[in-house]
Amino acid sequence: MTYSRNSETLCPRRGVSRFGALAVSLALGATLTACADEPAPEAVDRPGWITTVDDGTQELNYQSSSPLTTTNAGSITGSSTAAQQLSARLYPGVHVPGPHGQFIQNSDLISTRFLPGLKPQVIYTIAENAQFSDGAPVTCSDFLLTYTAGVMPELFDSQLPLMQHIEDFECQPNSSRFVVKLAEGTGLRWRELFSPGTVLPAHAIASRAGMPLAALHNALQNRDAQALLEPAKIWSEGFDLANFDPLLQVSFGPFLIDHVTDDGAAILTRNETYYGDNAQLGSLAVWPARADTAALLERDSLDIVDVSEVEPDWLDRNAAGNKFDVFPEVGELTDALLLSDNGIFAEAPKRRAFAACIDQEAVAAASSAASGVDVGAVLWQSVEHEDPARQHLRDISDPHRAVNMEVARELAGETIRIGYRGQDQRLAKMVEKIAELCRPAGIEVVDVSVPETTAEDLHRSDGPFTDATSARGDNPEGVEALGNSVIDAGASSAENAEDTADAAENISGQKIDAYLGAIYPPNLDVGATVHTDDVNALRDAEKRMWEQMHTIPLAAQPRVFVINRDVVNAVPYTGESAIGWNMDRWWISR
Repeated sequence: MTYSRNSETLCPRRGVSRFGALAVSLALGATLTACADEPAPEAVDRPGWITTVDDGTQELNYQSSSPLTTTNAGSITGSSTAAQQLSARLYPGVHVPGPHGQFIQNSDLISTRFLPGLKPQVIYTIAENAQFSDGAPVTCSDFLLTYTAGVMPELFDSQLPLMQHIEDFECQPNSSRFVVKLAEGTGLRWRELFSPGTVLPAHAIASRAGMPLAALHNALQNRDAQALLEPAKIWSEGFDLANFDPLLQVSFGPFLIDHVTDDGAAILTRNETYYGDNAQLGSLAVWPARADTAALLERDSLDIVDVSEVEPDWLDRNAAGNKFDVFPEVGELTDALLLSDNGIFAEAPKRRAFAACIDQEAVAAASSAASGVDVGAVLWQSVEHEDPARQHLRDISDPHRAVNMEVARELAGETIRIGYRGQDQRLAKMVEKIAELCRPAGIEVVDVSVPETTAEDLHRSDGPFTDATSARGDNPEGVEALGNSVIDAGASSAENAEDTADAAENISGQKIDAYLGAIYPPNLDVGATVHTDDVNALRDAEKRMWEQMHTIPLAAQPRVFVINRDVVNAVPYTGESAIGWNMDRWWISR
């Protein structure tokens, strides 16, 4: 089943006229008005789904450091499980982050025009032939859904902090053009809006919710919490890979998910309806971090691996016939503790007391020893650890370098439960070091990680809720979440004992007090990088973040990529999308 473009006659997709900002705004307003009364296409389920490739026949095998829990990178679960590593080429961003930190505009999908000013604007024009794998056109409703999810975080269980920089979103049903108006003083990070893995198929979500797309569009525009209850639940939970729904997970990228194997591998195939250059590979398997790497290697089902240690026990680099090269990197992300603001950490002084017993240098050394990658300590809350702007923050951050046991003893007698995704041995060593450092202050630190641990296990009064139903019911309007972080969990592996999980959950539903994972620091606080060219504003943000102490930065994240020499165009990248940022360009020379 395909979908017709009902607006093609009255609302043709054409380039933005170059007559200046005023002319563009007027022309766009006329176009949006003309489209307003037209019917929007509705999703219709296909009669069935036929798997096109058999397991084990893929051209290339890539083992991600993500547990491959969901393809929704904008959800709390997705942001805490590195969902972009899979979904970046299923739901491409408006700009694709490159391996050297540059942003490459995805001109196949969309064109943008940035209008600077006191309140900047961005005009987006979706490509005429941009469509999903089921034939439905990509429209501004898909982007409106992302925006609404970001500004109603408790309803959607989202982690899209940059959406809160948007003051107004102009979009008519079925339109290929829309305008984003940014709040005063924002706009420097406009290229990071609608990042990879965050723009999902609104028409498919509407269909699963049993409502016309036009009705969903109106509910999104009006922020109608009651009407959005079911769509929000589908948005946050429906893209889970454990219950793969092919009729919901339609793609507008160069790949689509054909199916998910019993052992958790996402089998990708070339999206034949893709409007850009075809993917080089016809199919590939993306394996979760928990997969048995040695077994994959033994059956010749391993070409690229994203790990966190230079000398993995499954690889003998000196063996005859070894075809793998190892590329260690100091990653762009920062390993950090994200703290709850409930329970033990309900008050900022308690959070500061915990930070006072942590020596970042010692924790970084533990991470380096476990990974084989020499990473440094990080003491900056508002910028990336290699950002030159950090030089302006040293007088703020350096006082936190030293351990202060007198302050830390305010938590004497307390037990702090730290979780992270799975049973990552490197992260376990970091928690072990933190426990050793805090014990002299009378603080007991317990590792309660299980394979299912995510940032959702931090029950927070002003942020993500462990009980999503409670969040949607008790606070239907949604409120801004403090600490809005984008967290990359590293590899997960074997399960812990069930009694550990039971002991971790208390009466309030909170399972952990702190979550350990890799974060993109500028997304920790919505206001942190509003004025990155304003040193005073940046310093104010850094001071505020250290006072509130929602996060304790620890060290740079080590990354290691193991790549088969027969793979062409696999370019290491240590940001959120990881090495898969350009997986549609990969091919095998053998």
